[in-house]
Amino acid sequence: MLMTVAAATLSFGQAAKQFEQNCKKCHGEDGKGHTMVGRMVKAADLTSDAVQQKSDAELGLVISKGKGKMAAFGDRLGGDAGVAQVLAYVRALKK
Repeated sequence: MLMTVAAATLSFGQAAKQFEQNCKKCHGEDGKGHTMVGRMVKAADLTSDAVQQKSDAELGLVISKGKGKMAAFGDRLGGDAGVAQVLAYVRALKK
């Protein structure tokens, strides 16, 4: 059990680092999109019901392939595993 918790913590830490490196510029540290760049590109509030109610498949596709002004991040995140980590981090940003 301890190893599972440690692995989950490590994964969450990696996800937080990925979010900071790739998402924070537009979505902000809290995910609300209240950054200069976020306001310019109308970045989604990741804590909003509109975003949080989307399925994991929908959000994963947006993270991976991009949508509108948002670039695709699938390759930068290392594929499906990295996308899944960032998706889990986004889910933790709920209000």
